[in-house]
Amino acid sequence: MTSRFGEFDIKVSTAGRTQPPAGTVFAPFFAEETLINLAVQDTYCPLSKEPDYKKTCVSIAKIEG
Repeated sequence: MTSRFGEFDIKVSTAGRTQPPAGTVFAPFFAEETLINLAVQDTYCPLSKEPDYKKTCVSIAKIEG
């Protein structure tokens, strides 16, 4: 997964319980192995200090191997 802020590798599953809206991806930011912080904005809410992950555009490419 790549964005203008960085990139990381993550295992993808499309066998979830629900189908996300077209054009939407989700990656858990709490999982240490994903390093999602490498590819998201470093902006946050000034009141809650919650990171603004929901507005990061990404590109997804399959890793061969």
